[in-house]
Amino acid sequence: MRASISEPDGTTIELHRRHDNVITISRAVAGSRVTLTLEPALAQLLVDHINDLLEGEQHDMDW
Repeated sequence: MRASISEPDGTTIELHRRHDNVITISRAVAGSRVTLTLEPALAQLLVDHINDLLEGEQHDMDW
């Protein structure tokens, strides 16, 4: 799975979830590409947190 997030300054953050459930987060910083690699346990925590945030937004919109 791949996803991209566009920042207001025009840069893009790229997320990639590999078949082994490792997530990589990449962004161009000062002309170089910086990549963070999250092992499966941390990747799952990130996914769970994002899901919680999305559920919270949905709940706020229901009011």
